[in-house]
Amino acid sequence: MILVDGPAGSGITTFFRAIVADPIFSGITVTNNLYDYDITFIDRVCAAFSLLEPSVSLQDVPAYLAEFSFLTAQTMIAVDDLDVIVRNKVESLHVAEQIRKMTESRARFCFIISTRSTSLQQHIETSSSNFFRIGLKRQLNISSCTEIIESFWRWNNSAFRLDIHMSKCIFSLCKEADFEIDRVIDILQDIYVLGVLFGKGAQKITDRCISREEIKFEVQSNVYS
Repeated sequence: MILVDGPAGSGITTFFRAIVADPIFSGITVTNNLYDYDITFIDRVCAAFSLLEPSVSLQDVPAYLAEFSFLTAQTMIAVDDLDVIVRNKVESLHVAEQIRKMTESRARFCFIISTRSTSLQQHIETSSSNFFRIGLKRQLNISSCTEIIESFWRWNNSAFRLDIHMSKCIFSLCKEADFEIDRVIDILQDIYVLGVLFGKGAQKITDRCISREEIKFEVQSNVYS
Protein backbone atom coordinates (compact mmCIF):
# COMPACT_ATOMS: atom_id res chain seq x y z
CA MET A 1 0.00 0.00 0.00
CA ILE A 2 1.61 3.24 -1.18
CA LEU A 3 -0.02 6.57 -0.37
CA VAL A 4 1.06 9.69 -2.26
CA ASP A 5 0.22 13.11 -0.84
CA GLY A 6 1.27 16.72 -1.23
CA PRO A 7 -0.10 20.23 -1.84
CA ALA A 8 -1.93 21.30 -5.00
CA GLY A 9 0.54 21.70 -7.83
CA SER A 10 3.17 19.42 -6.30
CA GLY A 11 2.92 16.98 -9.20
CA ILE A 12 0.76 14.15 -7.84
CA THR A 13 -1.18 13.62 -11.08
CA THR A 14 2.00 13.87 -13.15
CA PHE A 15 3.63 11.36 -10.80
CA PHE A 16 0.72 8.94 -11.33
CA ARG A 17 0.89 9.28 -15.11
CA ALA A 18 4.59 8.46 -15.01
CA ILE A 19 3.90 5.33 -12.91
CA VAL A 20 1.13 4.07 -15.22
CA ALA A 21 3.20 4.80 -18.35
CA ASP A 22 6.18 2.84 -17.01
CA PRO A 23 6.54 -0.62 -18.66
CA ILE A 24 6.95 -2.23 -15.23
CA PHE A 25 3.37 -1.20 -14.31
CA SER A 26 1.19 -4.23 -15.09
CA GLY A 27 -2.04 -3.21 -13.44
CA ILE A 28 -5.01 -0.92 -13.92
CA THR A 29 -6.06 2.61 -13.04
CA VAL A 30 -9.38 3.25 -11.32
CA THR A 31 -11.37 6.22 -12.56
CA ASN A 32 -12.70 8.73 -10.07
CA ASN A 33 -15.49 10.36 -12.06
CA LEU A 34 -17.37 12.53 -9.56
CA TYR A 35 -20.68 12.06 -11.41
CA ASP A 36 -20.69 8.26 -11.04
CA TYR A 37 -21.85 8.63 -7.44
CA ASP A 38 -23.81 5.35 -7.38
CA ILE A 39 -20.77 3.22 -8.25
CA THR A 40 -18.90 1.73 -5.29
CA PHE A 41 -15.13 1.47 -5.04
CA ILE A 42 -15.14 -2.30 -5.68
CA ASP A 43 -17.47 -1.81 -8.66
CA ARG A 44 -14.94 0.63 -10.14
CA VAL A 45 -12.07 -1.82 -9.64
CA CYS A 46 -14.02 -4.63 -11.32
CA ALA A 47 -15.04 -2.33 -14.17
CA ALA A 48 -11.39 -1.31 -14.66
CA PHE A 49 -10.54 -5.02 -15.04
CA SER A 50 -13.52 -5.32 -17.49
CA LEU A 51 -15.09 -7.95 -15.25
CA LEU A 52 -18.55 -6.41 -15.01
CA GLU A 53 -20.69 -3.43 -15.85
CA PRO A 54 -20.33 -0.58 -13.30
CA SER A 55 -24.10 -0.65 -12.65
CA VAL A 56 -23.87 -4.09 -10.99
CA SER A 57 -23.82 -3.61 -7.22
CA LEU A 58 -21.34 -5.59 -5.10
CA GLN A 59 -21.18 -5.53 -1.31
CA ASP A 60 -17.72 -6.95 -0.72
CA VAL A 61 -14.51 -8.01 -2.46
CA PRO A 62 -15.64 -10.74 -4.91
CA ALA A 63 -13.55 -13.91 -4.91
CA TYR A 64 -13.37 -14.02 -8.70
CA LEU A 65 -11.67 -10.59 -8.75
CA ALA A 66 -8.76 -11.88 -6.65
CA GLU A 67 -8.64 -15.11 -8.69
CA PHE A 68 -8.62 -13.26 -12.01
CA SER A 69 -5.84 -10.93 -10.87
CA PHE A 70 -3.81 -13.82 -9.48
CA LEU A 71 -4.01 -15.74 -12.77
CA THR A 72 -3.28 -12.71 -14.99
CA ALA A 73 -0.62 -11.21 -12.68
CA GLN A 74 -2.44 -7.88 -12.85
CA THR A 75 -2.27 -6.94 -9.20
CA MET A 76 -1.31 -3.25 -9.27
CA ILE A 77 -4.12 -0.73 -8.84
CA ALA A 78 -3.49 3.02 -9.14
CA VAL A 79 -6.12 5.46 -7.86
CA ASP A 80 -5.49 9.20 -8.15
CA ASP A 81 -7.67 11.42 -5.89
CA LEU A 82 -9.48 8.63 -4.06
CA ASP A 83 -11.30 11.22 -1.92
CA VAL A 84 -13.29 12.28 -5.01
CA ILE A 85 -15.25 9.01 -4.90
CA VAL A 86 -15.42 8.64 -1.10
CA ARG A 87 -18.23 10.84 0.17
CA ASN A 88 -18.10 10.60 3.96
CA LYS A 89 -16.20 9.18 6.96
CA VAL A 90 -18.27 5.99 7.10
CA GLU A 91 -17.58 5.27 3.46
CA SER A 92 -13.86 6.06 3.85
CA LEU A 93 -13.65 3.49 6.65
CA HIS A 94 -15.42 0.93 4.46
CA VAL A 95 -13.11 1.60 1.49
CA ALA A 96 -10.02 1.34 3.72
CA GLU A 97 -11.27 -2.06 4.93
CA GLN A 98 -11.90 -3.21 1.35
CA ILE A 99 -8.37 -2.18 0.38
CA ARG A 100 -6.98 -4.12 3.35
CA LYS A 101 -8.89 -7.25 2.31
CA MET A 102 -7.62 -6.94 -1.26
CA THR A 103 -3.98 -6.60 -0.16
CA GLU A 104 -4.41 -9.73 1.97
CA SER A 105 -6.28 -11.75 -0.67
CA ARG A 106 -4.72 -14.50 -2.77
CA ALA A 107 -3.77 -11.96 -5.47
CA ARG A 108 -1.94 -9.74 -2.93
CA PHE A 109 -3.04 -6.51 -4.60
CA CYS A 110 -0.66 -3.56 -4.49
CA PHE A 111 -2.32 -0.14 -4.27
CA ILE A 112 -0.86 3.22 -5.25
CA ILE A 113 -3.28 5.88 -4.02
CA SER A 114 -3.39 9.63 -3.67
CA THR A 115 -5.85 11.49 -1.44
CA ARG A 116 -5.97 14.84 0.31
CA SER A 117 -8.54 13.62 2.83
CA THR A 118 -6.80 13.31 6.23
CA SER A 119 -9.48 10.95 7.60
CA LEU A 120 -9.12 8.67 4.59
CA GLN A 121 -5.31 8.74 4.96
CA GLN A 122 -5.63 7.75 8.64
CA HIS A 123 -8.07 4.90 7.90
CA ILE A 124 -5.82 3.50 5.17
CA GLU A 125 -2.68 3.85 7.28
CA THR A 126 -4.16 2.09 10.33
CA SER A 127 -5.79 -0.70 8.32
CA SER A 128 -2.76 -1.60 6.21
CA SER A 129 0.09 -3.71 7.58
CA ASN A 130 2.46 -2.80 4.71
CA PHE A 131 2.09 0.96 4.37
CA PHE A 132 4.43 3.47 2.74
CA ARG A 133 3.96 7.21 2.25
CA ILE A 134 5.46 9.34 -0.50
CA GLY A 135 5.22 13.06 0.26
CA LEU A 136 5.62 15.46 -2.67
CA LYS A 137 6.62 18.86 -1.31
CA ARG A 138 7.64 20.95 -4.30
CA GLN A 139 4.82 23.16 -5.51
CA LEU A 140 4.76 24.78 -8.95
CA ASN A 141 5.73 28.41 -8.33
CA ILE A 142 5.21 31.58 -10.37
CA SER A 143 8.59 31.40 -12.13
CA SER A 144 8.00 27.76 -13.14
CA CYS A 145 4.49 28.64 -14.28
CA THR A 146 5.92 31.49 -16.38
CA GLU A 147 8.28 29.04 -18.09
CA ILE A 148 5.40 26.67 -18.87
CA ILE A 149 3.24 29.46 -20.29
CA GLU A 150 6.03 30.80 -22.49
CA SER A 151 6.94 27.30 -23.73
CA PHE A 152 3.29 26.52 -24.41
CA TRP A 153 2.84 29.76 -26.35
CA ARG A 154 6.05 29.39 -28.39
CA TRP A 155 5.19 25.80 -29.32
CA ASN A 156 1.64 26.66 -30.46
CA ASN A 157 2.70 29.73 -32.43
CA SER A 158 5.40 27.66 -34.11
CA ALA A 159 3.19 24.62 -34.76
CA PHE A 160 0.30 26.64 -36.23
CA ARG A 161 2.49 29.37 -37.79
CA LEU A 162 0.64 32.07 -35.90
CA ASP A 163 1.60 35.02 -33.75
CA ILE A 164 -0.98 35.01 -30.93
CA HIS A 165 -0.06 37.35 -28.08
CA MET A 166 -0.45 36.29 -24.46
CA SER A 167 -3.27 37.80 -22.44
CA LYS A 168 -2.54 39.88 -19.36
CA CYS A 169 -5.03 37.87 -17.29
CA ILE A 170 -3.18 34.55 -17.61
CA PHE A 171 -1.18 34.78 -14.39
CA SER A 172 -4.14 35.77 -12.23
CA LEU A 173 -6.09 32.78 -13.58
CA CYS A 174 -3.11 30.47 -12.96
CA LYS A 175 -2.95 31.78 -9.39
CA GLU A 176 -6.65 31.04 -9.00
CA ALA A 177 -5.89 27.48 -10.19
CA ASP A 178 -3.19 27.15 -7.47
CA PHE A 179 -0.63 26.74 -10.28
CA GLU A 180 -1.80 23.13 -10.65
CA ILE A 181 -0.34 22.02 -13.96
CA ASP A 182 -3.41 20.28 -15.46
CA ARG A 183 -5.66 23.25 -14.69
CA VAL A 184 -3.03 25.73 -15.93
CA ILE A 185 -2.76 23.91 -19.28
CA ASP A 186 -6.58 23.88 -19.60
CA ILE A 187 -6.65 27.65 -19.04
CA LEU A 188 -3.87 28.24 -21.57
CA GLN A 189 -5.64 26.14 -24.19
CA ASP A 190 -8.89 28.10 -23.81
CA ILE A 191 -7.12 31.47 -23.94
CA TYR A 192 -5.11 30.40 -26.98
CA VAL A 193 -8.30 29.30 -28.78
CA LEU A 194 -9.78 32.75 -28.06
CA GLY A 195 -6.66 34.25 -29.65
CA VAL A 196 -7.17 32.09 -32.74
CA LEU A 197 -10.87 32.99 -32.95
CA PHE A 198 -10.63 36.73 -32.31
CA GLY A 199 -7.02 37.71 -32.97
CA LYS A 200 -6.23 41.05 -31.31
CA GLY A 201 -9.85 41.33 -30.14
CA ALA A 202 -9.29 38.39 -27.79
CA GLN A 203 -7.46 40.67 -25.36
CA LYS A 204 -10.67 42.59 -24.59
CA ILE A 205 -12.54 39.33 -23.91
CA THR A 206 -9.91 37.82 -21.60
CA ASP A 207 -9.47 41.13 -19.74
CA ARG A 208 -13.13 41.16 -18.73
CA CYS A 209 -13.21 37.42 -17.83
CA ILE A 210 -12.39 36.76 -14.20
CA SER A 211 -12.52 32.95 -14.23
CA ARG A 212 -11.68 30.03 -16.46
CA GLU A 213 -15.41 29.17 -16.68
CA GLU A 214 -16.12 32.55 -18.28
CA ILE A 215 -13.32 32.09 -20.80
CA LYS A 216 -14.56 28.57 -21.59
CA PHE A 217 -18.07 29.96 -22.11
CA GLU A 218 -16.72 32.52 -24.61
CA VAL A 219 -14.89 29.78 -26.50
CA GLN A 220 -17.85 27.37 -26.61
CA SER A 221 -20.45 30.01 -27.43
CA ASN A 222 -18.42 31.06 -30.48
CA VAL A 223 -17.27 27.62 -31.61
CA TYR A 224 -20.78 26.12 -31.48
CA SER A 225 -22.75 29.14 -32.70
